Amino acid sequence: MDIILLDEHDDHIHATIPIYLASDFEYLTEGKVYNISNFKVERKKLHKVVSHDYMIHLTGDTSIQENMSSVQIQNHKFEIVQFEELTKRQDRFIQSSDVLGRLVRIGELVDQEVKGKQKTVKKFVLRIQMNRYIYFLVEVNFYKK
Repeated sequence: MDIILLDEHDDHIHATIPIYLASDFEYLTEGKVYNISNFKVERKKLHKVVSHDYMIHLTGDTSIQENMSSVQIQNHKFEIVQFEELTKRQDRFIQSSDVLGRLVRIGELVDQEVKGKQKTVKKFVLRIQMNRYIYFLVEVNFYKK
């Protein structure tokens, strides 16, 4: 399970909880403030969900206590970037990007061989219109673990 944590300084970080521990943390509630201790930290270079260079892994040893103080933390954070920045990210797998546009076309679901591996994946291409002149082609792949 993946979550984004925000702090009182308007910083945010990607956190993950292993699926076998998800039920141990289901009491976490959006909008509440918690003190978190005993977790693992990893430097994240590729496939980042947010721009932070690190991510947190909650473990069976992680302790979470609700903070009853009056600390004010935003409920949302957006990383808005210029279109030129999005084009630099294409095919680089550095950071995921959400885009706002109009879905114009969904391509057919096809099989594609994975280079250098003995397996195939299912994929399709989305065409998203950003404005009158600019379109994004987004390839969506389905991998089996």
